[in-house]
Amino acid sequence: MVKKLFVFTTLLIFTTSAFTQSVKFSEKAESFVDELNEQFKTSADKKASKEFIDEFEVFWGNPILTPQLKKLIMETCNRQAAKKARPFPDYYTYLTTIMAFINTGHDAESFNQWNMAMTAQFNKQRYELRHFNSILALSKDLVINNILFSTPSVSWKCSKKAFRYEFKDDKLAVIVAPTNLVCHSKNDSLTIFDTQGTFYPLEEMWYGTKGRITWERSGFEANMVYANFKTYSIKLDQNSFTIDSVEFYNKHYFSYPLNGRLDDKVMAINSPEGTIYPKFTSTNQRFEIKNIQPSINYEGGFAQYGAKFLGAGTEKEPAVISVYRRDTLFLTAKSQYFALRKDQI
Repeated sequence: MVKKLFVFTTLLIFTTSAFTQSVKFSEKAESFVDELNEQFKTSADKKASKEFIDEFEVFWGNPILTPQLKKLIMETCNRQAAKKARPFPDYYTYLTTIMAFINTGHDAESFNQWNMAMTAQFNKQRYELRHFNSILALSKDLVINNILFSTPSVSWKCSKKAFRYEFKDDKLAVIVAPTNLVCHSKNDSLTIFDTQGTFYPLEEMWYGTKGRITWERSGFEANMVYANFKTYSIKLDQNSFTIDSVEFYNKHYFSYPLNGRLDDKVMAINSPEGTIYPKFTSTNQRFEIKNIQPSINYEGGFAQYGAKFLGAGTEKEPAVISVYRRDTLFLTAKSQYFALRKDQI
């Protein structure tokens, strides 16, 4: 993979029209490091500048870099110069992102697609370098750390390096093969297992085609309490999501799935017994269960709120508990929720 990386054809050629360039670089490969060094000498952070130039000089001498790729890099730096780029963060962010693609052995065609998207962004009128830097930083985090999206408060990460870029209909997409998708927030996490889908970085949207949530955070075995689902979507700047249609299994109570809605959110957990997420609520289903406890019948829906398994109803159709004494109805109780346990209600 590495040997054939960055053997590019016309897909890698930047559009040269529609740009008035303020040339900072001669676009001669043998002079580029020295010219780049002159730019970084203007930075106030002399130590960081020297460390970067030393690292980049080694990178620039790597035989894997084809003349076409070097030309692409120099042209892009001149396009940055036309927008008054600075050593930090502008040139640094772009060049370290390219280095990340190469050093991780990223697929060449995937890079082609990513590069076309970057070209399209740069060709937009009044496109600001800060927006370019943001998508570069996101791209670098993905190819190095498998992180699809992150902010200071939340991050979403693939459990394996199983993704590729695609640029289609003027949209940049990350196509993710089967993986686990992990959200980290508030010193805790949640995991969507066995999922796959498409992430649109510029929109911060994830569209999944399948997945599974378990209640392991609430102390249940993964194969006993869980929810399966198909199509769903998540705005990845959030640490929570809702899926309107899932199949829920609680095999401690049912041998068949319940249909309903799933809500999940990353929350700090002190103990499994105190969890309130994930939340499942059955929809459009009422069940009659005779002797859910001795001499007690139940009618209504069900919900699983973290560690708590609940009898659930609505304001119009509450759940109903009927208590019998000597085969005669003794007491009827109605509520939107009943806490159900193996030994009591």
